[in-house]
Amino acid sequence: MFLWTGVALAGELDPTFGVDGRVSLEFGPHGDRALAITVDGQGRIVLGGSSVQDDSLACSLIRLLPDGQPDPELGGEGTVILDLSPGDDEILALAQSPDGDIVAGGYVQAVQDRDFLLLRYHADGTLDEEFGDHGRVVVPVGNSDDEITAVQLLPDGRILVAGNAAGTGGRALVLARYDGDGRLDTTFGDRGISLTGVGQDALAQGLAVDETGRIIVSGSYSDGAVTRMMLAAFTENGEVDGSFGRDGVATVADAEKVSEGYGLFVAGDLSLYVAGSVGREGERDAALFAFTSEGSVLPDFGDQGVLVTEIGPEDDVLYSLTGDAGALYASGFTTLNDRREFLFISYDRPDAPAAQPVSLPDGKSAILNIGDLQVEKSLQEYIPESPDDKNLLPAVVTTSFGAEEAISYGLALQKDGKILSVGTAGDAETTSAVVARYDVEKEAIAKASSATVDDSIFITTLPVTDIKATSAFSGGNINAALGTVIQRGVVFSIAPYPVCKNNCEAGLQPGDDPENTEPPPDDSVTDLTPKILSADPSAPVKQLAVSLEVTTDIQAICKYSSEPEELDYAVMDRFQETGGTVHRQPLEGLSNAGYYQYWVRCANAGAQNLISETVPIAFAVKLPLEAVTTSLLRSSGAMALRASRTLGDFLVTPAQALTTEESYAITSDDPNPSSSTMLKEGYTLDGSGPGLYSSILENLQPDTRYYVRAYAITDSGVIYYGPQTAFETSSACFIATAAYGSIVHPAVGVLRQFRDQYLKTNPLGRRLVSWYYTHSPPIADRIAASATLRGFTRAALMPLVGISWLLLHPMTLMILFAALAITGFGIMHRQEIRSHRP
Repeated sequence: MFLWTGVALAGELDPTFGVDGRVSLEFGPHGDRALAITVDGQGRIVLGGSSVQDDSLACSLIRLLPDGQPDPELGGEGTVILDLSPGDDEILALAQSPDGDIVAGGYVQAVQDRDFLLLRYHADGTLDEEFGDHGRVVVPVGNSDDEITAVQLLPDGRILVAGNAAGTGGRALVLARYDGDGRLDTTFGDRGISLTGVGQDALAQGLAVDETGRIIVSGSYSDGAVTRMMLAAFTENGEVDGSFGRDGVATVADAEKVSEGYGLFVAGDLSLYVAGSVGREGERDAALFAFTSEGSVLPDFGDQGVLVTEIGPEDDVLYSLTGDAGALYASGFTTLNDRREFLFISYDRPDAPAAQPVSLPDGKSAILNIGDLQVEKSLQEYIPESPDDKNLLPAVVTTSFGAEEAISYGLALQKDGKILSVGTAGDAETTSAVVARYDVEKEAIAKASSATVDDSIFITTLPVTDIKATSAFSGGNINAALGTVIQRGVVFSIAPYPVCKNNCEAGLQPGDDPENTEPPPDDSVTDLTPKILSADPSAPVKQLAVSLEVTTDIQAICKYSSEPEELDYAVMDRFQETGGTVHRQPLEGLSNAGYYQYWVRCANAGAQNLISETVPIAFAVKLPLEAVTTSLLRSSGAMALRASRTLGDFLVTPAQALTTEESYAITSDDPNPSSSTMLKEGYTLDGSGPGLYSSILENLQPDTRYYVRAYAITDSGVIYYGPQTAFETSSACFIATAAYGSIVHPAVGVLRQFRDQYLKTNPLGRRLVSWYYTHSPPIADRIAASATLRGFTRAALMPLVGISWLLLHPMTLMILFAALAITGFGIMHRQEIRSHRP
């Protein structure tokens, strides 16, 4: 599948709606749930769902004014609650009729199971007494749970619904058609109902009727082993359309991978798009599926008809889908640290032509189904054209509602182009019906040379990764619609909302002379595939402590293999230290007189489909006599080392305690940089042009919180900033790490723990730590480069490590003092006895 990991900002919350673009509603005693949305002819927003009562759910209908305030003309307070049974009753789908009535579908709890429920409200919230049984129609389809999940109003006034009926062996797809008065249309299916089984279990989520009268249902099915998204087609009378897909059903090309389908969208050329996800639960990624009108996978869309947008390592799912002439819009949820938030993605076409009004035959309206809800589009709106999949640019925005979880279940497109996303927020005790409105209109491109644009929808800041004590990785993604970008990068600072200060737009780094600096080169056409600079050593390696080391021209992720038949980058082993331009991998299990060969490949850190050529590295090991003697001494000292570690694991590990030879790095370039300047703010220069790019943040202060924003400078001189993100650098102990060779060494851990518990808890200690962070890196560089200095430094640090360990273990210190006191008392007592002898 085509995987898109570089995402831009999809839109901004509309500040004219509710509070900062969001509305939260609670009418029931324990809150409310919103699952469906529609917009009426006056621009009022109708929500359907349930109100949480003491021990059950009741059907809930809510209407908001265009500014997000409850509409008192509906039920007096903007809501109508119907408690139809002692059990759960809920609205799952909505549709708006031309005369202002509202049709709602869902379920009602019968004696032992759920049945189809269809309601018809007047504009004031009262039930239509002429519809069914005083405004309600209940239909038991099967002998178990039945639910309506989508509603479609037909031009002739009839009502088409899709849903599910559960049986002993799984669920079946259900289509039903009702006359305008609520009676089942007996000319449809079997006395008004069409039942279809797909696999062992099937779930209907979306519903649409194309201009030919064919009915399309989106959802998922399972064969007992794998769940897959699906589309099913039916004739106007509810029979399976065997000419669609394979026997009336279409699914993804890769049938072995788990996928799910939800919201359905029919484009102007009758091509079909489905929102959903790929991957197993807990690791799902947001996905957009595309098919032709005949049910074949759209060949040029993404990878085999699937466009995946990876937001994070946890669950990301799209439930609803809509669109206009320039873009498709989808919503659902993203998960961060087991907490879900609204997810809104726009699939943009920067080169899309302006929308044109659609002329429809008299008496017909354009009806657009959105996932498990329904929106009717008036004649003044536009039927979207089929998007050019080669130019689809996924752009993302996530929205939270406080500390609570929030999931978006539905979308509605307003006449002014703004997007409404509806869902539920809350916890296990209380929930709220929530709505967010996004302004997705293209922002005006500023013309003034000194202008800046904050939180631009055309640029996003990539998450900060590989965070170390003095460095981290970030980057950005620039939408091609921004125009000609002559410079890009990230700005960072210990203060929020960093900006390009001084001559950032001229490509100057801190300390540069503006008068003597040439403008940055235009490398918009630079090849972003990493190049490895490496060469075999001309002489055998004379020590066993060997590390593979390669240097790349750009930030990359490097992998290696010792097997020539395993050179596929996806299965190779990742370097222990990688992500920058210098990559290291310690090797183990080497022996004297051995010959070894490895193969290395590197991929662009920001776009891992850009992979370098394979570079072989070969070497032989031939130890001198003194090295062999040292290895013998190593084994003889093991017992002493084990005994010393029982005094507290602050001594060096056995391998490090007795290693005298210097590590040998196999490389063609050993820059060994020294960094003595710690930056509180700065910026990076990462080329030009649109697209995805990575940035290396260096010379950062350890244990410090930084704020980062991606930036782009256009040819008009305008600086655009992406959204801000923040991170904290890790703690550091430079000299000890250089001496012992690893930040996870027990001795380094003792010193860091001592720093945190004793030094950083008082002003004097904090000043000492700050001074150390500023002045120790160059000293650490010299120590790391010399085996002799490492040995002397370890010896010099031993008393400090020992004292620190004892202070961190006061009980042991007390025992030691007691032992010394007893020993001293014994010695004094023995001397006193001797002095009294004749």
